[in-house]
Amino acid sequence: MPKPTVAGWFFVTKGDEREPIGMRIIETPTDVGRFVNRDARVRFTAYVPPR
Repeated sequence: MPKPTVAGWFFVTKGDEREPIGMRIIETPTDVGRFVNRDARVRFTAYVPPR
């Protein structure tokens, strides 16, 4: 998964750096600008470990 960084109170994925997910579930907004502006239609991507 892309390496997440903390931006305020939520995770953001930037750049090409990657890391193993381990046993975490991480959800990030696909469009941070729309998320910050509280757009109710912004989509999220969930990174979930394989079984």
